[in-house]
Amino acid sequence: MGAMMDKLVIGGLLVLCACGEVVTSDDATDADGTDADGDTTDGGMLVATCFDGEDNEASGTAGLVDCADPACGPHATCVESPADVGVLVAAGDPCPAGYEGGETLIHQDLIAPTTCEGCGCATGDTKCEATLWLYGSFNECSGDVGLSGGAMLGRVFTDACPMEPIYFTDPGGIRAQIDPVPTCTATNSASPSAASWGTTKKLCAATESVALGCSTEQRCVPLTTERAAICTQATTPGACPGWETASDWYTAIDDKRTCGSCFCQAVGGDCANALVEIGSDYLCTDSDNNLGTGTKRCYTNQGGDIPPYSPPARIVGEPTPSVGCTADATSSGAATPAGEVPLCCGPS
Repeated sequence: MGAMMDKLVIGGLLVLCACGEVVTSDDATDADGTDADGDTTDGGMLVATCFDGEDNEASGTAGLVDCADPACGPHATCVESPADVGVLVAAGDPCPAGYEGGETLIHQDLIAPTTCEGCGCATGDTKCEATLWLYGSFNECSGDVGLSGGAMLGRVFTDACPMEPIYFTDPGGIRAQIDPVPTCTATNSASPSAASWGTTKKLCAATESVALGCSTEQRCVPLTTERAAICTQATTPGACPGWETASDWYTAIDDKRTCGSCFCQAVGGDCANALVEIGSDYLCTDSDNNLGTGTKRCYTNQGGDIPPYSPPARIVGEPTPSVGCTADATSSGAATPAGEVPLCCGPS
């Protein structure tokens, strides 16, 4: 018959866990393969008589009923429950004969992603913003090889002309940095990614039976053709004195995960074609003082090498648009298993 059988208890439901089919009268034969009525037998005894609640003296041991009769040993067993009994089968398998009293799915190995789904986005325009630094002298400017010096102006420049000059006292140089500002709009709403189970089994409850032959705290049930370890519900989760292993199964998920509002991030877009236009005399005009990103212009303030007079500054040139966007939301909370079913299992 293979290994021992399994049995589980779920909320008072003791489950006889096994794979394969229940041994029925069609699975057993005597010397000629049938009885007088044409039913298959096992050693001259109908398997069905192991579950009829009667002393079948002609085909068993006189005075012994069902599970108590040694002739029923290959087909029946007593389990620690006078009430519900069942077997565990694969989630997609049908319940075997003799265990068609109802079915319930139980689970292990909860998979609860910390991600959110459902957000979308639409790309918008890419804009450019510039930051300017002023050097106090030509030597300070020319000596700034790493482009990290100068006094940063406390405002950001765009393609709009502010008219206000960037300085009133001639500096020793100007440095510029132009950064792209791609835009997007988040759409839809977010929800937590679906939780799932790594392992799922089907619990098949035993069909009502009048079988006898066990103590008052036990029940006589059919064996299956392939047996696994006997299991019972632990009084305290993880505590299984006298048993080899402990395991927990669950019937539900307590999901307290939530997602915040959707946000987005544009992908691509740059300001490689943009320049900072340094004007003159309160006007935004094109000149040879225009600066690209990561460049500087130094002035000796001698002869013709002098900075523009009271110049405003703005960005000119077209930015490269973004090529797309990504959207997401922030997840919080957690999902945990619920409906715990702690089991104790013996050796297989």
